[in-house]
Amino acid sequence: VFGACLFIAGMLLAGSMTHIWQFYLSFGVLLGASMAIFQVPLVSGVTVWFRTHLGVAMGSLQGLQVLGTVLLIPLMALLFAQFGLKWTFWLPGIVGGVVLLLLIRPFYNEPAEIGVRPFGAPEDEPIRRFQTDNAAKIRTSVFFRQARRTNAFWNLIGIHFWGCMGHNIFIVFLVAMAMDRGLSRETAVAAYITLTVFSMITRFVVPIVADRLGSKGVMSVCFSLQ
Repeated sequence: VFGACLFIAGMLLAGSMTHIWQFYLSFGVLLGASMAIFQVPLVSGVTVWFRTHLGVAMGSLQGLQVLGTVLLIPLMALLFAQFGLKWTFWLPGIVGGVVLLLLIRPFYNEPAEIGVRPFGAPEDEPIRRFQTDNAAKIRTSVFFRQARRTNAFWNLIGIHFWGCMGHNIFIVFLVAMAMDRGLSRETAVAAYITLTVFSMITRFVVPIVADRLGSKGVMSVCFSLQ
């Protein structure tokens, strides 16, 4: 709920901006925080709900996120042309925020919360909740305390942070860079859409391959290609 409210507030403030620092604050900080709030629990939720076919589930989650971007590009262009910058932020912010608030209701932390087992779990496995009792809280606290002492924990954060920083700078300025090189606006936009489509395909396929062959080797190949 907090993430959805941040999303609505960020979109409304971004549509009302009059100075560039307001854009950095609303779009960069508020919407960035909202995205993180939804991204992390969703990824964690998939790992809890799926015992088998985890790669397919994770790939579907990642691929659908990019599909949303592909489908909304024409809508954003239409809104901007018809209603201007303000409603390009306001309309998706209001409608999207309401949709988020409605979809939070059927989202459950774990299968046992509604009396079912994870997908692929044996039929004779007891249905137990793991996230509500004091023992679970202590176990989680101890785990994170130990994890923070390892290089792997901080390396994983660094990989995601610098990786996202690196490729997002390129993605954000791709159209402008292409036009600076003499390409037409249409060709530049087509290049961006092509990149996004391939991103959607690979985001779906890579988790499936990693689930079957192991994540470390797949990560090495992907980072080498990048």
